[in-house]
Amino acid sequence: MQGNMVAVWKAFDGQSKRLVIPVYQRNYDWAEAQCERLVDDLEEIITENRRKHFFGAIVGRNEDSFTWVVIDGQQRLTTISLLILALVHAARLREIALEDAELPGKLENNYLRLDGGGDGSRPKVKLKPVKDDAEAYVRLFEGPKHLLETSNVTANYHYFRKRLAATGLSADQIWTAIQRLEVMHLDLEDHDEPQRIFETLNSTGLALAEADKIRNFVLMDLPTSTQNQLYERQWNPMEKNVEFKSDWFIRWYLVTVTSKTPNQDEVYEAFKRFARSSSRPVHEILEEMREYSELARQITHASTGTPALDRALKRYQPLHSDVILPFLMSVLRDHKEDKVPLTDMIRIIEILESYLLRRTVCGMWANALNKIFATAYSDLLRQRTDAQPYSEILIYLLRRRDDSSGRFPDDEEFREELLTRNLYRLRSDNRTYFFDSLENLSSKDTRDIASRLESGDLSIEHIMPQTLTAAWRDELGENAEEDHATWLNRLGNLTVTAYNSSYSNSSFTTKLQAENGLAESPYRLNAYIKEQTTWGPEQIEERTRRLADDAVAHWPYAETDFAPPAVVLPEVPMGAEGSFRNRSIVAYEYGDVTATVGTWAEALPGIVGAIAREHRSRVIAAAEDNPMLSTEDAHVDETAPGWVRVEPGLAVLIASSTNAKIRGLRQLFLKLDLDPEDLVFRLRPAKGDDGAGTGSENSSEDAVDSPYAPLLKFGPRFGELAGTAATLDSTAELRQEFRIAATPFAVADAKAALGSKRLGDLTADVLTTSSVESVLAAIQLTLQAEDLFDDAALHAAILDGRATAWVARLRAA
Repeated sequence: MQGNMVAVWKAFDGQSKRLVIPVYQRNYDWAEAQCERLVDDLEEIITENRRKHFFGAIVGRNEDSFTWVVIDGQQRLTTISLLILALVHAARLREIALEDAELPGKLENNYLRLDGGGDGSRPKVKLKPVKDDAEAYVRLFEGPKHLLETSNVTANYHYFRKRLAATGLSADQIWTAIQRLEVMHLDLEDHDEPQRIFETLNSTGLALAEADKIRNFVLMDLPTSTQNQLYERQWNPMEKNVEFKSDWFIRWYLVTVTSKTPNQDEVYEAFKRFARSSSRPVHEILEEMREYSELARQITHASTGTPALDRALKRYQPLHSDVILPFLMSVLRDHKEDKVPLTDMIRIIEILESYLLRRTVCGMWANALNKIFATAYSDLLRQRTDAQPYSEILIYLLRRRDDSSGRFPDDEEFREELLTRNLYRLRSDNRTYFFDSLENLSSKDTRDIASRLESGDLSIEHIMPQTLTAAWRDELGENAEEDHATWLNRLGNLTVTAYNSSYSNSSFTTKLQAENGLAESPYRLNAYIKEQTTWGPEQIEERTRRLADDAVAHWPYAETDFAPPAVVLPEVPMGAEGSFRNRSIVAYEYGDVTATVGTWAEALPGIVGAIAREHRSRVIAAAEDNPMLSTEDAHVDETAPGWVRVEPGLAVLIASSTNAKIRGLRQLFLKLDLDPEDLVFRLRPAKGDDGAGTGSENSSEDAVDSPYAPLLKFGPRFGELAGTAATLDSTAELRQEFRIAATPFAVADAKAALGSKRLGDLTADVLTTSSVESVLAAIQLTLQAEDLFDDAALHAAILDGRATAWVARLRAA
């Protein structure tokens, strides 16, 4: 191996030299954050006059006289190439200052295109990324009408164009800065081991995903034609089946074939051990992985193609745990091979459903399941000596743990928990599934409780309310406090209802007779309630008993004869449950982004954009089955009503209800395996709540059509801070947001607009009767004061109420 420190541009030097990124490399996945850091570094190289800047390492080997195969560093090389191309286009269109008029042509011909320029139909370029990236990259040379907007390659090209148009540097200075980027350039020789070097280079710093290392391990030493074949026929289909959650899938694949569960950060090493100990060739292992990925997709999406089995899987899904996937994949494979009859396959799903639901109600920890199901399939085969049904052996395997933490709760234990447990505190998806199942039981006349609970059209409510009001004290009698504490969260006191939440603390009679109240309920769950004239411990106990009987019968204990040989402006996390209907949003916070907004429709593109900056390719993929997202041209171009472009290639639907937006976001968070608790909404208080920010004068939703809407949305946040002792640092982000929003409203001569008044004369009281022009002038002069001599000018206006008065006066205009 030969290595030297060289300028990164030299990797592209030589008009006949081609850089090829082999298919075993991961897709180009640098996000906007990495591109932003690169441009920041380039600007600092010039402003601080740095002579050199280390940009990492690139490793490759010469395949022939004209081809250099990239072993490591493809992210850096692709990014530099995109930046140079964006620089060429920006300079030609005069989006950036240019001194040397010949620079764009020199850069394109010397570092981007090969000799000959192309065959007349497609450009001939030096860099060849992996398949999908390669198409997007070539299209960048073909003009704006041909761009592949869904690609991360195109997204970062757009970002560079935007940054270059905004930079204070010239194109010549940017190119000078690029020339000062240095890399450790390593040329491998015949005796070098590419995989070992690759592993060493990626053993520190931001590690590759486990699947990336596995892909390199199985493909790297194969001939290029074989690499391409295995990638196209087996690896890539596998990743698509599992929606590119490849680390997740390979971990459970390894459990399936080894009966051992590797730690999440040790999947690569576990795979190497498995592959090296296997007598099978790599193509057989990859084919098996592809087959299992298809089984995983059918299980997680209830899409086996057999309606009865899919219905069983769909019922089971809310309870599904990843640790059970290896067992289910193996059994489903046997079913596909006619080793397990359909009736037995469905029976297995039903057994697992009962087992998991009973354990959930009984509050048993899920970690006990890992070891049980890691070996369940191999245990089943070992126990099966004849043609015994798989389901009977599964029951035996679960029941043999009756005295352990992995036990199958029997009827006595299950019933006792149903009669006494606080079932209101079940995890939301389990609670939704539980009440949906109790409503429908085995009836063919099913009612979709689950979807309506998820949408917020229904809610699970206490009949005897959580707040013990005077009316309820009278209804419960002398032991009201004790009875309330005992029976409040019992199963019999919980039901599903569509009545307005404002009735929550109402009397039983009111709850029965209210609009959409219990007396009008079409649900079987409420049949007993409708027959009652009063509600207390006796009724709750009886209904609890009846529902417990239903539950015990619906999720039966499995038995067999088989014998073996998880204020003011309320800050509310989105979470995985709950309705935001009739709530007005003021701001949202996600990661390092905090944004003030006027409506949910304004918030949605910003939230999705913040997620896409970190997970763009996965968000694009999620658009396929999320009705809130789209990559269609008519939506991205905003020619279709109701759609707003988030960024090139991605649009969101804003013409929808608040709950539909929340539902779409929750679906996206779930798809990307993000924590919905990380997205926090700042809301106006609910109607009737006390606290600043209430009342129409502080509403931003009711002023959307105002010409001053970009400023009006700050009213609730300014109102929240008025009269407080907030620090200067704590208002920094808000002040910057407001400054940007106020820029388009600048007055030509702010001082003249005030007439004889001085800025200090415009107190909050005076502002209420001032002209709109005076208010806008006051805003402008305050911002100028902050720039020139008083960095707390706007901060003071927020705290003393002047900023709130600005917004109130503009709203009244």
